[in-house]
Parts: sequence; C-alpha cells; structure tokens
Amino acid sequence: MAYRVAQGRRTLGSLGIWSIVLAATLAGCASAVPEAIREPAPGSIALTEARANFDRYKGQMVRWGGAILHVENRPGETWFTILSRRLSGNGEPKYEDATEGRFLVVARDFMDPAVYEVGRMLTVRGPLVDSVVHDVGEHPYFYPIVKAEIHYLWPKPIEPSPRTDPWYWYDPWYPFYHPYWRHPYYW
Repeated sequence: MAYRVAQGRRTLGSLGIWSIVLAATLAGCASAVPEAIREPAPGSIALTEARANFDRYKGQMVRWGGAILHVENRPGETWFTILSRRLSGNGEPKYEDATEGRFLVVARDFMDPAVYEVGRMLTVRGPLVDSVVHDVGEHPYFYPIVKAEIHYLWPKPIEPSPRTDPWYWYDPWYPFYHPYWRHPYYW
C-alpha cells in the first residue's frame, strides 16, 4: 500500500511539472499583434479603389499597411507617408515590390522618428477621413488620409549572418583535390 501511495505522488508531481511546461509553451505562442490588426476590417477596400472613388468610401474603415516613407511630427499628432504593400494573413505587410500606391496616416500623440524610421513596416486600422494632393517629384499625387485608431509597427526582419564554411577540409575522392587544384578560399 505504501508503495502505491508513493507511486501516485510521484505521478502527480510529474503531472504538475508537465502542466507548467505546457502552460509556458502555450503562453509563448500567444501573439502580441493586436486583434484589430490581425483581422481585416469588415468591408475593407483596396487602396486603388479608394483613390479612384474617394467620395464614395469616405468614412469607410480600412486596414492598410506598408513601408514608412516619411514621418512628420505636428502638435499633438504624427503624420506618416506610407508606401502600400499587400498584407499577409496576420496583417503584416509583405516585403515585395508590388504596391497599390501611397497613403497618409494621422496618428495621435508624438511618434519618435528614430523608432518609426524610414523603411520600417507599419499596419494601421481606421477610417478614411480626407484626401490631399501633394507632389511626388513634379507629379501631383492623390493621397487618401487614414486616421489611425490603432497601429502596429512590425519588428525589423532578422538578417541572416553571412555563410561561412564550417568544415575546412578536402574530400580525397573529389577530382579537384587540393594538391592538383587551387583552394576555393584563396587568400
């Protein structure tokens, strides 16, 4: 009897440890991206549609994203110029050359240009509030303006380290073996 009780305690203890490990693992899978950014806005429209017929879509809720081109701080708000990119399933802008154009974002409060730097990816959700025409070079360009109710600055992508050859030796059966052929890393 004493053996079975001890065995039961041991099982209960290991079950508790595995429960903690499982809870920690699942907590690590939780997303830090706000749900409003992950989920597309109901009835959301494409940037090209908004540019083509802005008056029809004014006030419409959109979820757009892209690369930051310019940051301008004004009293009580920050203006972003964004180069639109297609969004992935979780709302992250894709790193590709295809674009639908540019748009402006108005965000409340001060956003530090050192953090929100040119080239970083940003996703916003909010209503289309206005439009403006600015010049891109000498070309007049129509910008829809989104008032950001929520925004998410995506982390910088991790750049892979340069590949190095971990094995600095030769295969003796290779036909271009060292004594008869130059080493590929000649220095």
